[in-house]
Amino acid sequence: MLALDLPNASLAAIVCFYAIIHLGRDDAALALKEMNRVLEPGGLLLLSFHGGEGALHRDQWYDKPVSIDVYPIRKRRDVELPGIIRV
Repeated sequence: MLALDLPNASLAAIVCFYAIIHLGRDDAALALKEMNRVLEPGGLLLLSFHGGEGALHRDQWYDKPVSIDVYPIRKRRDVELPGIIRV
């Protein structure tokens, strides 16, 4: 999501379900800017994420050992980029 191998303005839409939660806040903003770069003017972004405060770490998921970090989106301002993305 941080360096999409696509030309500028090459996609009509992007669907991103719960992927951005695996990026830290600074990288999430970079990913949104990169998605905007590859969207054509007026293109659509369907983005879903968990809301909440603070980072979450899990060592177990569905009774299986894992090591996963999740960064919930705190507020709308975390995903809004003036002139680029509007919530």
